[in-house]
Formats: sequence, C-alpha cells, structure tokens
Amino acid sequence: MKQSKGWLGIVLILLSGIIWGFISLPVDYIKSQGLKDMEVVFLRSGSTALVLGLFCLFSSRSTFRIKLKDIWCFFGTGIGSIMFFNFCYFKSIDMMGAPIACVLMYTAPFFVVALAAICFKERITVQKAVACMVAFAGCALVSGLFGGNGSVTAEGLVWGLMTGFGYGLYTIFGRYALDRGYSSLTITLYTFMIAALGSACFINPLKVVGVAVSGIGPLAMTLEIAAVSTLLPYTLYAAGMRFTDAGNAPIISSVEIVVATIMGVVVRKDTLDIYAGIGILLILAAVVLLNLNLKKKNQTTL
Repeated sequence: MKQSKGWLGIVLILLSGIIWGFISLPVDYIKSQGLKDMEVVFLRSGSTALVLGLFCLFSSRSTFRIKLKDIWCFFGTGIGSIMFFNFCYFKSIDMMGAPIACVLMYTAPFFVVALAAICFKERITVQKAVACMVAFAGCALVSGLFGGNGSVTAEGLVWGLMTGFGYGLYTIFGRYALDRGYSSLTITLYTFMIAALGSACFINPLKVVGVAVSGIGPLAMTLEIAAVSTLLPYTLYAAGMRFTDAGNAPIISSVEIVVATIMGVVVRKDTLDIYAGIGILLILAAVVLLNLNLKKKNQTTL
C-alpha cells in the first residue's frame, strides 16, 4: 500500500509543510500581546489539544482510546519532540541567532533517516542521502546563513543539533504510533495534551489564558494557531507518514522554510537575495528527487 499510495503521502506532507510556513503571522501577533516563547508553546499545545478534544468528544470518541502500554509513543511525540525541540531551539537562538539555529534545526532529516534505518529497517538509498544533503544546503541558503548573522559556538552547536534531533523525533515516535493502529487524530491529540502539560511546568498558565481571551483579536489568533497552523498540518503530516518512508517525511516538509521565506517577502517586505533563491530551488529539487524514488523498484543502498 505504501508504494502504491506514495504520491498521496508526498502530497499530504507537502501540504503540512506549506501550512507550517504561514505560522509566523499569528505567532508574531500573539507575541506582540506580551507572551514569551515558552508561553507560546503552551498556548499552541493547550489550545490545539482543547480544540481537537472538543471536536472528538462530539464526533469521534474512539479517538481518545489508547492502550496504556503504548503511552510511551505519545510521550515521545509530546515531550521528546514538541517540548524538547522547542526548548533546544530557543536556547540555540539565544546563543547563535535565528538563521544558524534554523539551519541546525533542519539537520532533522539526517537523524530521521539514520533512526528509521535502525528502528524500521528502512534502506538508506543514495537518492535519500543526496536529497538530505540537498535539502539541508537549501535550508542553509534560505535561512541567511551566509549573510553573516550570528556566530557558531560549541555550546550553541550542541543545542542546535539537539534541536534537529528533537524535531526529528516526532516522525519516529509518530511512526511507532501509526504502526500500532492509532489514527493521525489520536496521535495529534495526545501529542499536544502531553506537550501542554509539560510546558505548563515552565510558565504561568493563567497568564497565557488571560492573554488568549483578552479580546477578539487574541482569541481569533489563538484559534487560528490551534486549528489551522497546528491541528491541520500535524494531522496531515501523520496521515502522510502512512504512505511514505519515515526518512522521507522531514525532507519533504522542509518546503516550510520556502513558504516562510516567501511570506516574509510578501508581508514583511524582506529582501530575497540570490542565495535564498538558489536555496528555494535546492529544497524543491530535494522533494522532486524523492518523488523519483517512488518510480524505481531497485534503488542503490549505501
């Protein structure tokens, strides 16, 4: 089934990456209301869990059913990925600046490809390895790494690599949950329920709730972050993983940075230089390369 529906997986994951690329707009608005990074993580996780939980309560209560022995899968996606990834990402930004932190976040495909080979016996093909490197190079160019912003430190590099590792863990633990028969909605629901509980330990939840309901604007943006910028893409991503290798998913979703860059040009009037233009083409080339893999029965393995 995975082979015959491979294109469906590609499309679903591409859509998730495209939608993630727009998240800076509502997040920038929410942060302008006085929330800090970890508070935004709690707001995003908690509101997503609440919206999805209410939806499932009235439409599909079976979504809540999980086996206690499988709870580790959701701790992996919620704490191991969402919480851990965001914490490391913020530390990386503090030490080296956003451009370099963003590049190191996109080391995730390398971690996922390696872990998928160990955990799921997925082959590391030449095409997949090349696509990883091409996508990473594209992200480096698009993020402005060569613009001289920020500097790499040893400690910052460690935090940055852990960001990529944590970012990639969602794919690994999500695949484990899928293989145990859980739906993409169940995975998304428990991921953000657990992430919300975890992030609540580091902030004042009442402050965040107060900001979210302080007016029509903040409430609307909170619902947008929950339903459109989080619930929809994460559900699409989890569904797409049913039809493609785990190692392919983070490479395909790297189109997120392309969309975010274009949004910056259109909305914030950012300048798109030659490096960013080449980077966009490289990321798209990596996605095309993975598509070509679907047509080949015999692939060269490293």
